[in-house]
Amino acid sequence: MLAAKDDKVKYLRKRLDYLRDCNADIENRLREDVTEFSNKCDDDGACNKYAWSIEIVVRNTFRYTMLTAVCTFLEESVKFLCDRSIADYRNKLKACHPGTWLAKHRHLLADNTQVDLPAIKVHLDTMEDFVVVRNCIVHEWGRVDGKVDRIIEIDEKKG
Repeated sequence: MLAAKDDKVKYLRKRLDYLRDCNADIENRLREDVTEFSNKCDDDGACNKYAWSIEIVVRNTFRYTMLTAVCTFLEESVKFLCDRSIADYRNKLKACHPGTWLAKHRHLLADNTQVDLPAIKVHLDTMEDFVVVRNCIVHEWGRVDGKVDRIIEIDEKKG
């Protein structure tokens, strides 16, 4: 028996919630650990500087990992949806205009399915922003060459 559309959405939502909760849990644990460590320091702040500089690396590494996980999960979910609902999916993907993986699939969904994209536009826009940032980190080793204006636009959106 095929799962109903609502069941699929609930399933995907649950997975995204797990990723969000995992991120919050790790962030809280890191904050508690560094606070506990810092409270034990009695060396005029040198210990605190050490702890907080290490924390920046640990937190950013974890944030990059979570960003990659969320984007990959979303991209693979959308890919699966397209592959199952669009006839001749692979050829249509090859013919799709340039853009991120998510942007290409967004266009395929708009042109070839009855998915109510306007209802989730804000979420898709946010995810496309995340994908741009993720791509700069993962695929470009942190370089934003050719994407500076887009990164500034994304940063200004988040307020």
